[in-house]
This record gives sequence, C-alpha cells and structure tokens, in this order.
Amino acid sequence: MKNYFLRFSIFFLILPLIYSCSGITITGNKKEFVNYDSIAFIQLVVSPPYVPAIPLIDASIYNNAVEEIVPDILEVNKKKANEFAEYTSNYFKDSTTMIAFSGSEYFTSEIYKSLITIVDTFGIELEDDDFFEMAIPDGSYNFYKVYEDYPLEYLDDLSALDVKSKKIGKIANHLDKELVAIAITGNIPIDAGFFTSNWGTINRTKFFFFRRDGSLILYADIDSKNIRVKGGSLNGYKFMLDFYKRALRVLAEELNINKYK
Repeated sequence: MKNYFLRFSIFFLILPLIYSCSGITITGNKKEFVNYDSIAFIQLVVSPPYVPAIPLIDASIYNNAVEEIVPDILEVNKKKANEFAEYTSNYFKDSTTMIAFSGSEYFTSEIYKSLITIVDTFGIELEDDDFFEMAIPDGSYNFYKVYEDYPLEYLDDLSALDVKSKKIGKIANHLDKELVAIAITGNIPIDAGFFTSNWGTINRTKFFFFRRDGSLILYADIDSKNIRVKGGSLNGYKFMLDFYKRALRVLAEELNINKYK
C-alpha cells in the first residue's frame, strides 16, 4: 500500500512535466487579439494519428500495432472532439478574460445551424483505408475539403488562407462575431523505436484566429513533449491526445488573457 501511494504521488508530481510543451509558435498580432472579449470556435478537428513510412522496418512494426486498434482510435476521436469543444467553452469562461462560443449548445443553435445556407460544407471522409475519417463535434460543420489524408496539414499553407478567408468572413458576419477560430489537434509519432512499436510521440495542436473580415489575426502551433508511446496502446494514445487541454492553457498564458495571473 505504501508503494502504491508513492507511485501515485510521483505520477502527479511529474504530470505537469509530461504535459509541458516542447515548442510553441505564435504568428500574428497579440496586442490586437487581447482587445476582443469573445470568440466563436466555428470548427474543431481531431485528426487521426500520423502514419509513419520510414524507417521501413520500424514503421511497419509500429503501423501493424496501430492497425489493431484503428476502430477504437476512431471512436476515441469522436468522443474527444465533443469533450474538447465543451472544455474550450468552459475554460474560456472560467479562466480567461474572453468568452468562447463552442460545444453542443452552440453547435445546435439556430444561428450556427443556419451556416449551411450561406457557405459550402463538406464531409469528414479521408483518403485512407484505415483512418477513413477525421472527427468533429456533434452538430458542427466541416467547412473545408481535406485533400490530404492527414487533416493537421490542411490549413498549413498560410498563403492560401487569403482565399479561404472569403468563406471565413461570410461565416463571421453571419454569426455576428468579431473573432472566429478553427482548432486542429492530433498525435504524431516522430522518433522510431528500435525494432519495436514504442515510438517517441508528440501531440500537435493548432489554432487559427480570424477577424470579422476573414483575415488571419493569429496562428498558434503548439507541440507537447516527446513521449514514448506503444503503437497498440489506446491509453497511451488518449493520454497524448489530451494535451489539447494543456495547449489551450498555454495559449491563454502566451496571449496574456488569463483571468487569474
């Protein structure tokens, strides 16, 4: 029993270190951002995990292990998309100087549902035999067709956002919001195991913030620490995916919008 409590205590002591960041990049106008008092998260995406191709043997071992839990991962992603949407709304309300419109109450509101009458929406299907779909919260829309099989990359080309922003501007004006956002999160194996499925893995979470006219005001790219996770471990996968919550807190700290400083 003593050893149990020791292990339990050590886990909670190192948890903040595990959920710390290895890197954060924020591009845009921080000073302007803090002048807003509310934000509408129009889309939140949980991406399937990245599937490595090299080194060939290590990647094959890892991917074979992952394939055994593909249905479970897809189900976890659906649940986490809803969980993260609710968390986003509650976190902003309880801990920041801004209000965030997100979650089931917002995505089922008449104003959000009516977006389908003014802009095109798309399915969540992906061009992959195993990970054939990304996950979004129930009731929400996917506003951009994903041509790659890995959604974390589909808004990476910031120069293309000038074209996409025409749709963002229509959405923001219809919702009557001065600031709207898209969030994307997913796990990436980056450090091969030595003939094992135990790969160094990070979570990468991205936030895109747009003004009412559709122009990009801020972009944030936040990576977790690199942690060894077995390809076939569903618990390990969920643990890394939950970094989204930490990324949201890091973002608030970096943007200086914390209610309690």
